Amino acid sequence: MTPVLRTRLIPALALLASASILVVGWVAWRFYQARNQPLTVEVDRLTETGALVAREIGAELDRWEAMAARDDNLGSLPPAGTLLVFDTNAVIAVRGESLAYYPAIAKSEARADDRLIRAQAAERAGNLDKAIAEYRDAATSTARTPRALATAGLGRTLRAKGNRGDALVAYNELAQMDEARINTIDGHGYPAPLLAYRERQAIFLELGDTASAERERARMDLALRGRLYMIDRQTFEFFEPALGSEPYSKSLLARADAVSTEFWPRWRATPTGRALAGRPGYAVAAVWRPSSAGSTSIAIVAPVDVLMEQALNVASRLSTTVALEDFEGRRIWSGGGVQGTAPISQAAPDEGSASVTLKEIGLSARLRLWLSNR
Repeated sequence: MTPVLRTRLIPALALLASASILVVGWVAWRFYQARNQPLTVEVDRLTETGALVAREIGAELDRWEAMAARDDNLGSLPPAGTLLVFDTNAVIAVRGESLAYYPAIAKSEARADDRLIRAQAAERAGNLDKAIAEYRDAATSTARTPRALATAGLGRTLRAKGNRGDALVAYNELAQMDEARINTIDGHGYPAPLLAYRERQAIFLELGDTASAERERARMDLALRGRLYMIDRQTFEFFEPALGSEPYSKSLLARADAVSTEFWPRWRATPTGRALAGRPGYAVAAVWRPSSAGSTSIAIVAPVDVLMEQALNVASRLSTTVALEDFEGRRIWSGGGVQGTAPISQAAPDEGSASVTLKEIGLSARLRLWLSNR
């Protein structure tokens, strides 16, 4: 090859190489664009679906708030819903699905009763005979709380005196006082029947009557599982050893915990609102607002499954699977899409998903969506 030919060939080869690089780059770009275009369209579709689902969630919360606004508090509730009447200090009344325990319970106000005061003073002084006589007298009171306090005191002093038989009779009377509460020094009010069952169990154990003691334990177990009385968490834990071998409902405990630890501070801090709490499988939603009386507020709490029922119908018709997250990406609730789709946990949040904030409907959360047929 002559020097002149070599000089002309080198630039030609360089030009050809550059052209090849450009062609390869163009093909790669077109391939990337073609591959990602469906993903962009998919995300846009999911975002549009998310707006429809969010609108349905907001409409359901509107319905709950309309229920809470009824003056008589006797309207319908969401399935498995709980309506709570409360003030800044305690829960006053409950309707619907009872909770395992509550954030705070209103204290029973005991009217002054001189006989009860004298009995308590004698007990503190160690004069059991005088205390028993005064408690017997005070137990004839027509006022519910003084009568319950006197009956509990009578059982306590009779037991301390060694008269277990009469103590059992006193506690049996106390067990009939369903509406009464026994306020303790630390400010907690124990339902009179629960306290009576516990004391009778202890006496029967002292007497070696295990069958009767088991009967009293079973009564406490039934009262806790049946949520027969309004109690706070400390009271629940105090009587919890009486539960049998069957585990307590996890969903009931989760709802009570969500109300006590997450909702209650918000209810006391802001007069109205909407919120989600809990974790997948046990998530709950709440709305709250002042009552028409003004001195109390009303809250409605129900499982997120109930809140999302109609929204899931919308998502399913659009072949979409949804979940709820907080703004830090933690999963609050996982829902389904069309029948037979893979569990939501198998979907990676950054692969073909879209998120829609729920701030516009008053929730500090966001909706995560996937196409069910991916």
